[in-house]
Amino acid sequence: MRVAARRSSFPPLGDLVLSLHTPARVHIIAVGGAAMGPIATILHACGHVVSGSDQNESAMLDTLRRLGVTVHVGHRAEHVADVEIVIHSAAVRPGNIELDAALERGIPCLNRADAMGVICADKRVIAVSGAHGKTTTSAMLATLMVDAGEDPSFLVGSTVARFGSGVRWTDSSEWFVLEADESDGSFLCANAEAVIVTNADPDHLDFWGTEEALLEGYGRFIDDATIAVVCVENPNSAQLAASRSDGRSNDRMHTYGWFPNGDWKIENLVRERLGSRFRVVGPDGTSTDVVTHVPGDHNALNATAAFVLLRRLGIDASVLARSMATFGGVARRFEFRGEANGVTFVDDYAHLPAEVATNVASAARAGWSRVIAIFQPHRFTRVRDVGREFASSFSGADIVIICGLYAAGQAPIDGITGRTVFDAVDEARRGGEQYYCETRAELADLVPRLVREGDLVLTMNAGDLTTFPDEMLASAWGSRQPDPR
Repeated sequence: MRVAARRSSFPPLGDLVLSLHTPARVHIIAVGGAAMGPIATILHACGHVVSGSDQNESAMLDTLRRLGVTVHVGHRAEHVADVEIVIHSAAVRPGNIELDAALERGIPCLNRADAMGVICADKRVIAVSGAHGKTTTSAMLATLMVDAGEDPSFLVGSTVARFGSGVRWTDSSEWFVLEADESDGSFLCANAEAVIVTNADPDHLDFWGTEEALLEGYGRFIDDATIAVVCVENPNSAQLAASRSDGRSNDRMHTYGWFPNGDWKIENLVRERLGSRFRVVGPDGTSTDVVTHVPGDHNALNATAAFVLLRRLGIDASVLARSMATFGGVARRFEFRGEANGVTFVDDYAHLPAEVATNVASAARAGWSRVIAIFQPHRFTRVRDVGREFASSFSGADIVIICGLYAAGQAPIDGITGRTVFDAVDEARRGGEQYYCETRAELADLVPRLVREGDLVLTMNAGDLTTFPDEMLASAWGSRQPDPR
């Protein structure tokens, strides 16, 4: 069975309901989200009159205001009184006052996948997907293409250091670099010419239903592309590549991984605290030395993915290597947040077992005296599906702190809490040092009593824990010496 992208459950849409080149009055519900804000930015850049609403104030709303987008805090029916098209996030359902008002008035309502399909149809798309790694890889692609003389549009799920933004739309290039989201099937609307699959770990099973259906979705994502670059260090993505290739590089399928895996191989890896050095060897035996200033083995893989795809598009290897050495990373991907009293704070968006394991392993290799890993579980459904898989994710951490679960708007599930993850970790680390903090106040009280000079405090979450390093650095603790134990 082939998996199709899930489309809106609302009234059928005509072919020309939304066009990038025909300005319209567009309202976006949940515009403050990381997925919907960029859509507003692109439509505004294309000349549409864009408005939007969200439940709470956010940095995204401030950014949109500066661009000239009209945004509202709170949902009200009158926000859609004079619009021609409504676009809504996957989380917005009938019962939302603005969506209900639009439907009652017969206003066409598009979901995010619908809108992204329209946007992608205007460009030659390079799309990156995977449960983790897609943000950094997409940012690398955009940066390298700019340095190679292209001027691509891009949509990346975080701020790219080089550009100070995660989204840009330009008429000067036919290319569009897209971080393609598998969470709601919208990556299948990208109509991508070239794709990268960084991995295919199970996630978002609340949408897909089963891991098999998710992998079928990834398979279609690959099959619809002219060029596919797939990591073979992940069992699921390796299986997807093997079923579509004879194991050798060809015009369409390219695989990459550590020597001797993949037809593009990473050799001679040298790990450094703030980056790595390695050699990429192509299927014809030619090699290129690469330097990155983003740490971790996973970022060596991400860099290789970007390198392989752009080499396949004809960009010179030496140009790519020079550009990669200047890549400054993206926000919330092993992001240095500050240092006080000899204690370093780093924050990361990791929220899946493999992501947490990768970050902890990278930190453990980097030479800090101790690694204090703090993790906030995210969403009841995710903890229900993979919560116990975090048991082995903290190998290499000296101290582990598990926080209360961040619901992300989901209704509670009986028996599922942050302690679901803590109990699995505690059992796996018997004899280790681990703590559970249900509240932010408990965490703020515990951490200053634990840290000492030379420590790394690594926060990992897709919720609100990301502000904790700033709070620690700004607190009274930041001006006094930590426990010298």
